[in-house]
Amino acid sequence: MIFLGILSLLMFFVGIIYLIAYPIYKLFEKSKINRIYILIALGITIIGAAIFIKTSFVYNKETEASTSKQSKKINHKATKITLKVNGKQTDYTDRELTANDIRQATITGTIKGDTKVHFLEDQGGDQEFNVEANSDGTFSKTITLPSSKAEISYWIDSEKQNKSQNSEDSTLLKVTIKSADYAAEASSISASSMSAASASSAAAASSSTEAASSKAAAAASSIADYRSDITYDSLARNPDQYKGQKVVYTGEVVQVLEGDEETDLRVAINGDYDDIVYVAFDPSIMNGSHILENDKIQFYGKSKGDYTYKVTSGTKITVPLVIAKKINDQGLLLMIMVNDMETLDFSRVLFCTYE
Repeated sequence: MIFLGILSLLMFFVGIIYLIAYPIYKLFEKSKINRIYILIALGITIIGAAIFIKTSFVYNKETEASTSKQSKKINHKATKITLKVNGKQTDYTDRELTANDIRQATITGTIKGDTKVHFLEDQGGDQEFNVEANSDGTFSKTITLPSSKAEISYWIDSEKQNKSQNSEDSTLLKVTIKSADYAAEASSISASSMSAASASSAAAASSSTEAASSKAAAAASSIADYRSDITYDSLARNPDQYKGQKVVYTGEVVQVLEGDEETDLRVAINGDYDDIVYVAFDPSIMNGSHILENDKIQFYGKSKGDYTYKVTSGTKITVPLVIAKKINDQGLLLMIMVNDMETLDFSRVLFCTYE
């Protein structure tokens, strides 16, 4: 555009110079003026002037348009978002409203620089929405207070400002709606919450007590399943007949053979060293406790027939074998629980071998 302007000016001035200078030159030469040259010079002058005028007009229009755009940008940047919410001001950014008899309150206000108002429920609430402002910038939103709450709060902001998160131009306000009888409701809800918590605690305690009682009853029932009517003599004489039977005996520990996976005891039934029962159990369930020689114990277990082992002298001895599930050790009443007696491996016994 600037190039056309310069070109038109050159053409204009060349035409003027030619239009004036050539006739003068011809006059001095005392010859007739060539009309063709005059017409050419006049045409160049007119065309140059026309281009110059058009170029100047277009340039002015573009300059005006550019200026207008810059002005709009400046005005847009200068437009500040403002938000006003009606209600009782309790702090610089806090407003308070009171709900009516049907637990409703209407949040009203005005906004400039945006067309939407963003609402976000406070204290972990799940309500989040936008409210469209009217053409004059006013807006309103009716909120219903839940019966389970004495108050409810919302953070209110311009939708643009909420997206941009520009803290320098923050318009964030907080509106709290309270019930008409707030003090009484708040006290009642608090008391109900405490009562519910207490009831829950009591129910949990009752459930725990019932579970303990049930467990104790189950344990008692389990112990009652063990037979105390099978004498040592019957067990030793007919091991296959009583194999798999649940039995209970009392005796004195004669020997303890401890291992990582199995602990074995030789127990003299009722203190009689001629009536020996071989007792085996898993030591991991003892939690570090140990049964010692000469301890008086009562053991509950399952008969596994008879078991033959060799003593250091080389003599073979065959006695009844019981896999213990529970053991009461002397007056401590230590209860040893074996979850699955069948998991014990008796293919090898410490210091002894099966025949």
